Amino acid sequence: MKTEETQILHELKHSIIDFDDVLAIKTAKKALEVGIDPKIAILNGLSEGMKEVGVKYEKQEYYLPQVMAAAAAMNAALAILKPHLKKESAGNKARKVVICTVEGDVHSIGKGIVATLLGVAGYEVHDMGADVAITSIVATAEDEKADLVGMSTLMTATMIGMEDAINLMKSKGIRDRFKVAVGGAPVNKDFARQIGADATADNAETAVTEINKLFGSV
Repeated sequence: MKTEETQILHELKHSIIDFDDVLAIKTAKKALEVGIDPKIAILNGLSEGMKEVGVKYEKQEYYLPQVMAAAAAMNAALAILKPHLKKESAGNKARKVVICTVEGDVHSIGKGIVATLLGVAGYEVHDMGADVAITSIVATAEDEKADLVGMSTLMTATMIGMEDAINLMKSKGIRDRFKVAVGGAPVNKDFARQIGADATADNAETAVTEINKLFGSV
């Protein structure tokens, strides 16, 4: 990797950790000017910064105001980079995804990155935002005739909502209509398997790969 590119990605990462929206915007523009793939800027710059913010939050080094400030810086940079993302595939356009952060959790950045990259990969994405009630998730999946339901959380206390959503689908007799993917800092493969989810991943790019596999796109 070129020294200049490495430095720009480093600055993007630290603009998020330091919740510096001015630097985030400036560096995102610089990344485009020097020809860095915006997907790389998002994954290896912004996303890495948010991972560090998540670690600091879990360790109680950062609290909700800092997380929200980091999110604001990231959104500012994403607004610069997203229009320049290139569609990677036309094969997934018929696939519809409903994605959200589960009830009780207001964090949306990780979920937002996954939603962005799924859009780049050709999926039709309905992003419900954060702190979404379980009944709303299932109702929206039905109404939208979704192919996949994606649920995220950064908080251990709200992980149960993912299982509740799957159980609600089962009780309504509609579980087989949807693939279900779950993710977020406290989620791992054992948990996903335990609650009956179809896929999980520990980063946004892997999430897209795993979802592609569910639909035979890889």
